[in-house]
Amino acid sequence: MPTVRALTDFERSLLPLPLAAGVDFSAVRIVSRAHNPYAALMRISVVRGSRIFWPGAPAEAVSLAARAHLAHELVHVWQYQALNRSGIELLFSRVYRYRLDPARAFLSYGYEQQAAIVEDYVRLCDGGQCRWTEGAGARADYERVIATAAGVRL
Repeated sequence: MPTVRALTDFERSLLPLPLAAGVDFSAVRIVSRAHNPYAALMRISVVRGSRIFWPGAPAEAVSLAARAHLAHELVHVWQYQALNRSGIELLFSRVYRYRLDPARAFLSYGYEQQAAIVEDYVRLCDGGQCRWTEGAGARADYERVIATAAGVRL
């Protein structure tokens, strides 16, 4: 039987502040099952509104891999809550790889690229390796790009 749970206080702290300010964390739920048969087959997480369908979700995202993954999915929650983006729009924005440009605004990246940037930022902050870009950008460059999303609500 899948469990449904709220975020822990620690998990709420994973999203960088410029994005966290646009998320109602009390509405977020982690559902420990696949959203649909395709997601089960591919072993992928799916975000629908404020619900994160995460097969095998841990009781709390404490490992670096789990924290980075949850931060990625929380960006999709932010996109839904702050930008009113979901569903078909996100399905057609499937490019994850990016080249970080500190002069570029966060919103100028694709939806999956935005999530990948935050995922890699979480990895960098803990001394890990970036997953979605070549090499490791400077932490300050990530913070500069993410900061451009502060106060964004559409």
